[in-house]
Amino acid sequence: MKDRLKKGFWNVLMAIAIIVLASMIISKAVTGWSSVFSYRMFYIMSESMEPVIAENSLAIGKVLSDSEMLQVGNIYAYKRDGILGQEIVIHRLIAIMEDGRYQFKGDNNELPDEVLVEREDIGYEIIGH
Repeated sequence: MKDRLKKGFWNVLMAIAIIVLASMIISKAVTGWSSVFSYRMFYIMSESMEPVIAENSLAIGKVLSDSEMLQVGNIYAYKRDGILGQEIVIHRLIAIMEDGRYQFKGDNNELPDEVLVEREDIGYEIIGH
C-alpha cells in the first residue's frame, strides 16, 4: 500500500511537471515569451526600480496580449539587445511616442532608457513585487 502511494505521488508530480512544461512551450510558441499559465516570475538584479521593487527581489509578470493597451505609469517587462544577447528589462512606461514606440525609465534612474521600445518587444505587465 505504501509503495502504491509513493508511486501515485510520483506519477502526479510527473504529470504536473509535464503540464507546466507544455504550458511554457506553448506560451513561447504563441507569444515569444515563456510563461506558466500566462504568468512568469522575474528576479530583479539591479536597483533601477527601487524603492518600488528592491534589488534581489522577485516580481510577477502577466503575459500581455497583442491587443492590450499599455498605460503610462505601469511597470512592464521588455526585451532589448544586451552585451550577452537579449536581456529583459523591467521599468516603468513613461511615454507613448507619436510613432507608436514606448519610452521607459527605471524609477531610480535619472534618465529614461536610451532606446525607444517597439510594442512586440513588450511581453509582460508587472502585477506583483
